[in-house]
Amino acid sequence: MSSNNLKNILDKALSGKCLSVIVIAGDERGMMKEAFNRITDALLGNDASTNLELYREDHPEIPDILSTVMTKPFFPGRKAVCLIDWEINKIAEKEQKRFCNELEKGIPEDNFILILTESLTDRRKFFYNWAKKNAELLDFRKETQPEKSDLPPIIKKRFAEKGFSAASDAIWELLSRWDYDYVKTM
Repeated sequence: MSSNNLKNILDKALSGKCLSVIVIAGDERGMMKEAFNRITDALLGNDASTNLELYREDHPEIPDILSTVMTKPFFPGRKAVCLIDWEINKIAEKEQKRFCNELEKGIPEDNFILILTESLTDRRKFFYNWAKKNAELLDFRKETQPEKSDLPPIIKKRFAEKGFSAASDAIWELLSRWDYDYVKTM
């Protein structure tokens, strides 16, 4: 995952040109959470307290999800429906296709659906390929090539937000000790 992709999505969200479906996938939960927070802030701003619908564990059935996504927000502004830890791969492919077909028909303007999932690992599966073509897809996999890691600048920025500074060598040392895991490093 390149932080440039997240930056592009944030820029699109702020300018109102973001696709209506955003999928945040991978096994780097900390990075996924960070991306989710930044995207919802960019999409909703001050409307987050009124126009953000979160589903964490007991996700509704697909028709109920679609009904919620297709309904205009009660309060003025943008609306986001978020499915956190949605196990898309446990849903029959026929249902996945039905879900995606309905989303392709069109989501009301200024409505968004964010899907956070760890189960989107097989790139040969239907939903992954659909999301690649029809959604903003952020794929946060555990770092396998430290030299290409996006973590150092993210961590440096996080330290700066907390009022600390850290040398690049110190950040690399932290990352190597914690196996390039964002959550453990922070």
